[in-house]
Amino acid sequence: MMTFMELSNAMRGMILLWTTFVLIIYIYNLASRLQQGRKGAYIAMTVLPLLLTFVLLQRLSALHARDGLFSDSLSVLFVMSGLTILTGLAIVQHINSMIWQRHHISAMSIKESLDRMPIGICFYHPSGLTKLVNDEMTGICHALTGSILLDAKAYWESLKAGNLQGCIVKGETPIYFLPNGRVYAFEVQEMKMENKPIYEMIAADVTEEYKLTRELEEKQKQVSYINKRLKMLTDTMEYMIMSRELLDLKVSLHDRIGQSLLMTKRYLSDSQAVDSKEWMNMWQLNLRQLKNENPEEWQTPYYVVMRHTEGLGVDLEIKGELPTEEHLLSVVETALVVHATNVIRHAGGSKAVISVGETEDKEAYELRFTNDGKVPGHKVKEKGGLANLRRKVETIGGVMRIDTTSRYELILLLPKEEKKNVI
Repeated sequence: MMTFMELSNAMRGMILLWTTFVLIIYIYNLASRLQQGRKGAYIAMTVLPLLLTFVLLQRLSALHARDGLFSDSLSVLFVMSGLTILTGLAIVQHINSMIWQRHHISAMSIKESLDRMPIGICFYHPSGLTKLVNDEMTGICHALTGSILLDAKAYWESLKAGNLQGCIVKGETPIYFLPNGRVYAFEVQEMKMENKPIYEMIAADVTEEYKLTRELEEKQKQVSYINKRLKMLTDTMEYMIMSRELLDLKVSLHDRIGQSLLMTKRYLSDSQAVDSKEWMNMWQLNLRQLKNENPEEWQTPYYVVMRHTEGLGVDLEIKGELPTEEHLLSVVETALVVHATNVIRHAGGSKAVISVGETEDKEAYELRFTNDGKVPGHKVKEKGGLANLRRKVETIGGVMRIDTTSRYELILLLPKEEKKNVI
């Protein structure tokens, strides 16, 4: 019967490699069963073949090395039969461990399930020492700090304070934008484990929600712009309707005058062909309308602006007479709208006061705009409405100043006479 030593070196090496591989499987099976918490016979059934495989590997290695420790050799049939039995048993134990793991919850299965979750999770003690961290949270921490998560308490404090790069919102529920384009919201909850406090930190992927929020904000800006445009159209619509009514009135008056002229021509040709009383009444009505020079209320300057400020909820008090010069109407209307809007938006007031006077040389109007709202605690930045107002004032050769020493006051100096080509 052929012995192990009679085999070639290559064959002996392959048998040694096979034995080593079987030993590694047994070691893995033993570690898996210990992690699964299996005890008693399951551990003994793994340890015993592990030791037999180890002893067989040591003896075959000694024979292969010819160190003279053993005087006899093992038969090939014994070695192959033993290895086959040990290999089959190792494979059966490995399959059994996999089946058990699928149907039972263990520490390893919990860790693997946490690692597969799409959210970052970290459990840590009050001191900051981490107890359990999944792969998602480890990756998020490395993306934000450049290092692994060791002190969870310090990490959470940095997140709340907004000290890390990519902070969008700080506070108790901070939100961060990661370099890979993902957005995460963080939250920490206190829990109890064995009557001792432990903290759970969660990092939820809110990328889609963040994108939808930004899209909603953009749409809200567009809607706000459209509303402003509609408001402007509504303000001018009243002018258009009343202008149409005035045009209809002029057309009607034109028709009546034409009719009166025809009746006059007929009366001069044949006085008996025309009712003189009706003819005289028609001319009197036409003359009364032609002599009426008083404009309608809606035709007076600043009518629409006054209605606009009433719609905003601002009580407009005017001390003096607003300028009625044609070149100043647009500037004063803009000033009234801008001031009323700022009273609501920035000052938080409800009353606007406009004092109208003249400069000492009587060549310009002096308009002072104040309100009952709060005084700004800083220098007013001219943007939007104020910037547009300054441009209009300086275009006609006027001066605009803003004083916030004791209260907010907008001062306009507007020339009475129109100046050509000022700018």
